[in-house]
Order: sequence, then C-alpha cells, then structure tokens
Amino acid sequence: MTKEALLEALGKEIRARRKLKKLTQAGLALRANVHPNTVSLIERAETVAGVDALFDISNALGTTLSQLIKAAEDRAGLR
Repeated sequence: MTKEALLEALGKEIRARRKLKKLTQAGLALRANVHPNTVSLIERAETVAGVDALFDISNALGTTLSQLIKAAEDRAGLR
C-alpha cells in the first residue's frame, strides 16, 4: 500500500467513527480543538495531519491514536 492509500483510509476511518458518534465535522473539530477545515481536509485525504491533530481527534472520538491508525491500516489492507 501507498502512503496515499493509508491517508485515504485514515480519513474514512475518522469519518466513520465521527458519524457513529453522530458528530458533525464542526462538532468533532470543537471537541478536538482543531479548525473545522482541518477535519474536512483529513477526511478527504487532502492534507497530511500532524500527530498533535490526530491525537486530539482520536481523543475526541473516544479512542487512542494507535487504535485509530490500526483501524486505518486494516481498512487499507496493510495488515
């Protein structure tokens, strides 16, 4: 798999978990203390998110960063 595939899978995983929690992008951004555009760009794999942002987003989604990345790897078929 490519880096792009992992970034796309990570965006899809964040979107899926956000929707399970019935959060809007703005709601997740507020909880994670990031800009709403950041959430949108990450979900669409149009930016490479920093560890700080991903850490805050994972916490806002009620999971750990390692679990979020593992789920993205699984989604992308990396494992």
